[in-house]
Amino acid sequence: MQITPMAEHVGADISSIQLASLDAGGIATLKDALARYGALHIRDQEITPEQHIAFAKAWGGIDVNNYFPVNGGYPEIAEVRKSEEQKANIGGGWHTDHSFDQVPAMGSILVARELPPIGGDTLFSSMGAAYDALSDGMKKLLSAFNTQRCLN
Repeated sequence: MQITPMAEHVGADISSIQLASLDAGGIATLKDALARYGALHIRDQEITPEQHIAFAKAWGGIDVNNYFPVNGGYPEIAEVRKSEEQKANIGGGWHTDHSFDQVPAMGSILVARELPPIGGDTLFSSMGAAYDALSDGMKKLLSAFNTQRCLN
C-alpha cells in the first residue's frame, strides 16, 4: 500500500490496494491514515455493493441515509445522482454529512461510478488545522462558549 499526502493539512492518495480484498491489517493501516490525513482518496476500485457494505462495516456501524432513495435493494448505500441539466450542487456549500444526528457518523465512503469530464469536485477541509491557526484569545473565547453551552 502506498500512501501519498495530497495537501498540507488534509488528504492522502492511497494506491496499490484493492478494498474488496483488504485484510484486518490493511484496514488498520487505512484507519491510521484517515486519522492522520482526514480524507483518503483511493482510485481504480472494482467493488460490488456487498463488498462496499462489508468494507463500511469494518469501520463500524452504518448510518443509513433516509434522504436519498434506496437503489438496487441496498439501504446501506445512498445513491447520489445528478443530471447534466441540474445546476445546483447537492449539499449546498460547506456541510458535514449527518452532523444533525444525535451521534453523527464517523465518516462517509464515496464511490464515484460516473463522473463529468471536468468539475464536480468534492472539497475537504481540516477543522483541526483551522482551530490550530486561531489566536490563543479566540481559542479561549471558543472554549468558554463551548463550556457555557454544555452547562445549559
